[in-house]
Amino acid sequence: MKKLFEILKKVEQESIENIILGLNEKVDKKGLNELEINNISELEEYIISGRHYQEISQGAEFDVLFSMKHPENYIITDAKLSEIRIGRGQEVDVLPEDTPGECLIKFEGNKPEMLSKLNIWGEQFNEEKNDFLYLTSQPVMNRITELLNK
Repeated sequence: MKKLFEILKKVEQESIENIILGLNEKVDKKGLNELEINNISELEEYIISGRHYQEISQGAEFDVLFSMKHPENYIITDAKLSEIRIGRGQEVDVLPEDTPGECLIKFEGNKPEMLSKLNIWGEQFNEEKNDFLYLTSQPVMNRITELLNK
């Protein structure tokens, strides 16, 4: 795991275009009610993001989803960061560097089944059942794969 974190940091620091959004937890209907979030479509997922090494702007687009446990088994997707909140509800246009946030991710087509591996917000993380996921671009994933194989 430490090796993957080091690789992600290295890749993000190589270029400002190398964006990797960590997905720590997803918010279920109970959590959405608690956070007073309404009108989430079937193609959207409300996510608690992890820390990252660059600012990430609202509207950022991603075409790869991968897991921390098995990054080599990444999937192609079509996702867009459509809303960002920090500090329990403060809407912002940019997710600041090294700051977790609440993110609304919109998927085109179908939501990836891999999202079911995310821990539910407020529940205990289960090492066997849950995983941390990441959204990025294909060129960034190519670089991650290259460094993993060294």
